[in-house]
Amino acid sequence: MRVKFLLFCLLLSLVNYSVAQNGIDENLLISVEVAGKWGYIDKTGKMVIKPQFDDAFNFEENDWARVKVNDKYGYIDKSGKMIIEPWFEEVASFSSNGLARVQIGGKWGYFAQTGSIIVDPMYDNACDFSSNGLAAVCLNGKWGYIDASGEMYISLQYDRAWSFDAEGLAVAEVDDEIGYIQESGKWGIKPQFGRAGAFMGKGLARVQLNEDKWGFIDRTGKMVISPRYDGAYDFSANGLCVVQLDEKWGVVDTSGKFVVAPQFDNACDFSSNGLAAVSLNGKWGYIDATGKMVIQPQFDNALSFAENGLAAVIQNGKYGVIDSNGKIVVKPRFEGIEIYRGILFAKEGGKWGIIEKKGAYIAKPQFDRVGLY
Repeated sequence: MRVKFLLFCLLLSLVNYSVAQNGIDENLLISVEVAGKWGYIDKTGKMVIKPQFDDAFNFEENDWARVKVNDKYGYIDKSGKMIIEPWFEEVASFSSNGLARVQIGGKWGYFAQTGSIIVDPMYDNACDFSSNGLAAVCLNGKWGYIDASGEMYISLQYDRAWSFDAEGLAVAEVDDEIGYIQESGKWGIKPQFGRAGAFMGKGLARVQLNEDKWGFIDRTGKMVISPRYDGAYDFSANGLCVVQLDEKWGVVDTSGKFVVAPQFDNACDFSSNGLAAVSLNGKWGYIDATGKMVIQPQFDNALSFAENGLAAVIQNGKYGVIDSNGKIVVKPRFEGIEIYRGILFAKEGGKWGIIEKKGAYIAKPQFDRVGLY
């Protein structure tokens, strides 16, 4: 099935996370791979849980982490103790209601932190629970919604369905057309779109009619910005959206008016610091919300800014780091840079290590891979 629910993104980095106030959680543990096994390090690179797992995810809010042993997933705590023995084929993160998706015998169900199966594995596919306590599930090619007890809340009737948002709308598809349903299962916005996204910044959602041009609707289904863009991100918190028109990228406001005329060869979404990476004549720089080029195009590639105000850039095939003023704080000399929750991971000689903000090593390159998820 072709992808309809477009998570349109031209960002060149998979992860740019950080904690608030640019700090680093003192208790943070990160999964790393060494010689084919996964373990966990702290922010200094010290090995806290020795490599012993076939796969490992980072810790969740409940301080549990998913790990894989002999092709089965279980959960450990931050001491490395196995809390839930590995017996799941697949597992997902815990939802806010304390339930997590699990796969057993090729079917999906849900279990609680007690280890008890709450919803028997019977579904061909499933989504996490939304904040309203409903989860989309699929059986025999049709999607519906169950509640936390496993009772069918909205009958199996959709060709595809996604999770509800915080205000009670979910994207759903029937007969190759996408619309938005309410918690009652009734259509809040009737199916009519070839592609559609979730409602994001400023309460607008990207939609595409007949797989042609992109426009934006509000929660009533009103076409606020008529479909005319070749590509579009979601609206950012600053009320602006990066869009493509006639092979050039610019920026529009919520009325669809261009505040920055289409002129860039490529562009990324706005970061939380109000800057967006743009490409012009083969070089990348950064603009502000007015379109002013605050960091001149000079890089071969540029990633979005992380919450700590730093961004990875590429020059002559090497990665470095700049601050929001465009100052190079780490000279481009690494094979890769990833910024995860305020920590700078750098790759050199095929191995990953941790560096401080001026480029000196905190932990020498020694990890084959770093788990940024």
